[in-house]
Amino acid sequence: MTAVQHHGLSSTYAPLGSPQDEAIAHMRRCIDFTANLGCEVLVLHPGRGAGISRQSRPLSISFRRNARGHDKERVLECCAENLRMAGRYAQESGVKIASRNVDSFRAGWEYSGPAEACRMTSSPAVGYCLDFGPCPLRGVDVVRWIDIMGDRLFTTHFHDNHGPGAKTVSASGFISAGGLDEHLPPGFGTIPWTDVIAALVRIGYSSPVNFESGAWPGMEPAEGLKAAINYWRTCEHLAEKRLRQANQ
Repeated sequence: MTAVQHHGLSSTYAPLGSPQDEAIAHMRRCIDFTANLGCEVLVLHPGRGAGISRQSRPLSISFRRNARGHDKERVLECCAENLRMAGRYAQESGVKIASRNVDSFRAGWEYSGPAEACRMTSSPAVGYCLDFGPCPLRGVDVVRWIDIMGDRLFTTHFHDNHGPGAKTVSASGFISAGGLDEHLPPGFGTIPWTDVIAALVRIGYSSPVNFESGAWPGMEPAEGLKAAINYWRTCEHLAEKRLRQANQ
């Protein structure tokens, strides 16, 4: 078996006004780990501050504090510079860094923020991981994300949810009227998967498609996985048919 991606939890910046060595060294360690796995892509979350708990609230508070003290654009520039330096090391190691699109909780990192930070690196080793969970929850058009990422889309985290307005229930029984990142199999939420596949074909995406979801619910696991694969193949067929008709 070959690992196609390593989902790291490295910070991308240290508190502004302090040396950035810690964040850069952390990214280098993650790159080394990825290379040792024989894996091509390291996935990182943009805007994750050094020394901060991985939980949503401390991360969000840390980002806001730095953005208030130094301006949001300055935080973005700092992340971009650190990613540029890590990108040089990644290129030497045969690894690509894929910056995951913004978390649903990361206030201030709107639609264009991570894309701009990635563009500012000007590094062929720094691109994107498209995670579909945050997109519907923030009202973001997933197809537009694909167009923005283009040939710098290195890998994917595909799963489904019911969007921001749906009343959903988590596995622990928590009810949210604001939507949850449910990690449902494609087809069980609101994402237009045929449009997604057509967009991937349009940008020439040829890397592995990675799913962050399990089998179809309510079925024996093996049969549920078969059903999930069959559904995806059907979407591929419909997307190909649509593209053929558009080109006629």
